[in-house]
Amino acid sequence: MTRCGKVKVWEHMALSRRQKTSLIIGKMLKKLSLRPLFSGLIPGDAAEHWFAPIDGRVKVNVDAALFSNPHQVGIDLVARDSRGFLIEGCTKTFLGNFPVATAEAMGIREALSWIKTRQWMNVDIESDCLTVIQALRSPIEMISMFGQIVKASKDMLKVSNNVFIYFVRRSANMVAHNFARASILYPDCSFSLESVPTDLLPSLVTEMMI
Repeated sequence: MTRCGKVKVWEHMALSRRQKTSLIIGKMLKKLSLRPLFSGLIPGDAAEHWFAPIDGRVKVNVDAALFSNPHQVGIDLVARDSRGFLIEGCTKTFLGNFPVATAEAMGIREALSWIKTRQWMNVDIESDCLTVIQALRSPIEMISMFGQIVKASKDMLKVSNNVFIYFVRRSANMVAHNFARASILYPDCSFSLESVPTDLLPSLVTEMMI
């Protein structure tokens, strides 16, 4: 009986060790899965202040906002020229409860589609979502909804005419950020400098003066 008891104790200890090992491995895998797909930045990334593009190029800032009741995503796209003047802006809304990264990826996809529709060339896209920028630059393909949206953006980038995407700090993306938050009030709208809602005009004018 004593020997049997010892065997059971050792089996219990062994099982506990296996469980602990599994937990440790699980935690390691979880940490690995949360690591950025690509940690490097390229020249032009990480700007802290918005600045106008060089002559002959268009800059499109994009951001997304999440809303509840009902759950939806608001996306804003703001295109400006080398003088900092607004060319066009638009808001888009999508019903659904999406993770932040997926919503931001949707914003990039919509920006690329918008640029294609407008037949713009020589465009710099700026987003403050590093996760999406990393995914776009990574060769890794993902089967998730996020991955499929990223793939669609990659496919559009391949056939685009001199279009580049950069990561910027939130402070350099404030116009798109403010417009995205207001997209619930102005859903699926297009606007020019003359038709920008008055409550959104101040942030746009502030950056025009930079």
